[in-house]
Amino acid sequence: MTSDRSFDPDPDHGRAGWVTLPSGQRAYRYEDSDDLIYDTGTAPDAAASN
Repeated sequence: MTSDRSFDPDPDHGRAGWVTLPSGQRAYRYEDSDDLIYDTGTAPDAAASN
């Protein structure tokens, strides 16, 4: 995963693939799954970068 903010996927509408959540976090969703895999740089408990 990357902390590169030049990669901004489309807003999340429950679809598979990379999405941007309403909170601004990026995540990946597999086909036919509701589970999200958060980008490490934007995960809910990721440490803030300096």
